[in-house]
Amino acid sequence: MAESKPKSLPSEQKLIFSEDAEPFHSKKYREAIGSLIFAITCTRSDISWIVSKLAVYSQSPTVQHWTAVKNVFRYLKGTLEYKSCFQKCEDGLKLTGFIDADWGGSEDKKSTSGYCFRLNKKGAAISWKSRKQPTVALFTCEAAYIATTVATQEARFLLVIK
Repeated sequence: MAESKPKSLPSEQKLIFSEDAEPFHSKKYREAIGSLIFAITCTRSDISWIVSKLAVYSQSPTVQHWTAVKNVFRYLKGTLEYKSCFQKCEDGLKLTGFIDADWGGSEDKKSTSGYCFRLNKKGAAISWKSRKQPTVALFTCEAAYIATTVATQEARFLLVIK
């Protein structure tokens, strides 16, 4: 990957994998997914969505999945200068949160919830999560309520430790 061209986005907007793609038989796929999950845990919340989508296929990846993993690494190569920056603030701490959910976006019709919290307007992210919801939401607003509930629990925790 050292000679590859950097990318500006970690994946395509509408990522669709075909069912009849050629299988990719290598343990490199699981190793790559593991290293990307480590990057998410430490500093790179911007790749959470695509890595969670690719991790689903760890048992039976295809060449399409491997190409998508390489695209994520090309994105990371192009964004090496990105960093989390925490600055002293004279006005005190202000918690800001962002919540989102898709409705039935996966093959099993379960929605995905996500949130991101940061301190102050220009602060770095301090807490984030993107996870498939445990139940199937029947309506868009139900998926949003579930996402809001999960994010509210995290916000309450963050406000207590503040």
